[in-house]
Amino acid sequence: MYPPVWGDGTSATPCRADALRTVVSCEAVLTLLGAGSLIFGDKMAVLRDAYYPKHELLEQAEAATVLAWRRFGLRCRDLFTEGEDTSWCEIGDDNGAVAVESAGTPVRPEPKGGGAFARVMHAPGRVSVGVLDLTGSRRGRWSEPTAPGRVTSVTVRILTGLPAQWSAVAAVLGADDDHFVEIAAREVPHRWGRALEVELPLVDGWSVLRLSLR
Repeated sequence: MYPPVWGDGTSATPCRADALRTVVSCEAVLTLLGAGSLIFGDKMAVLRDAYYPKHELLEQAEAATVLAWRRFGLRCRDLFTEGEDTSWCEIGDDNGAVAVESAGTPVRPEPKGGGAFARVMHAPGRVSVGVLDLTGSRRGRWSEPTAPGRVTSVTVRILTGLPAQWSAVAAVLGADDDHFVEIAAREVPHRWGRALEVELPLVDGWSVLRLSLR
């Protein structure tokens, strides 16, 4: 992939931090879709054109940001390559077994700008929910800069049948060294039974929740 967001060095060149956020967000979207990508090359370079020599050299701090996002993606990616993707039939559906909500912000099963992008994967004994904040992207285009988002948390409710038999952990980019740690989950009523509800924080814009049978 070669997100052409870096500009041409003129006065129209976007803020580098916002350009970089577009690039790492593109890779995060692909990770949540269960796909891989090649964006970064040798000597701290990032592709920005189909012709490889037209790349962008990253500064040390920018490279550190890339590594943080990439390592987070590597930690979470297998959750979105195994099992059944039910995002389209659950996110935003009143009858869905999984709900992801954020006050004042639309949550969608596709990476549109101006909202949060959520994916749901069901596997034997496991439910995984990934959330990426794209509110800083006006139109969701890889050719346009992406500012930091405004979503600080989302509420996730998962129909489980026997809530006490499930445990919840979450990885939050920018918190707890980006590792999975236990997160509070409470039992709540659901129109089809009982559910677990989790307040999933977002710090740097990307979080993943994993529920597993004990």
